[in-house]
Amino acid sequence: MKTKWLSKNDNEKLIVYFAGWSMNGSEVSHLETADFDVLAVYDYKDLNFDSVQIKDYQEVYAIAWSFGVAVANKLKIPAKRSIAVNGTLKPIDDNFGIMNAFFDQTLSTMSEENYQSFLARTFNKTDDRSNISFREIDEQREELRSLGDTFRNCQMQNCFDLALISKRDRIFLKRAQMAFWETQSCRTIEIAGAHYPFQSWASWQEIIEL
Repeated sequence: MKTKWLSKNDNEKLIVYFAGWSMNGSEVSHLETADFDVLAVYDYKDLNFDSVQIKDYQEVYAIAWSFGVAVANKLKIPAKRSIAVNGTLKPIDDNFGIMNAFFDQTLSTMSEENYQSFLARTFNKTDDRSNISFREIDEQREELRSLGDTFRNCQMQNCFDLALISKRDRIFLKRAQMAFWETQSCRTIEIAGAHYPFQSWASWQEIIEL
């Protein structure tokens, strides 16, 4: 696991953003931070999180996307609010997450060409990806394998109070997300767009206020 400060200005409020698989935080770098510091968490080859870097904040908010939802829930950092974005606590599951066969195929056929196909399903066609950087294929493969080892057939107690679900998600299908969150004590909101929804917002505050 790696962390990276997207914004650090000695504010009293902190957003801890848990990225999706293969990402690194650059995908949310356009969001205005206002009076929040923002720490990105990514690269889940291991789940060792140094909580010292967040201990002095007065308010902490957890916002997790995609596979980051399961990771954030497993770590359960103390947070005033925890928001899940297009993910579930059963990320590899035929009913509540990514179907097992699709996950296994993605892992076994990992290549630059296939990764580009994955990105085409992840993003909206109109999204500007020019400022988003992506990690090396070998590194992505090892991360995905580790996620499979950790979260296939997992059972966890929910820590989220809000789940945002994209209507056109082609990674975590809407019906799987809805089916999962209906089993939890968690408010849900349907949002427009694809698996990656962050260019619908201009600031972190917009997400916090949902």
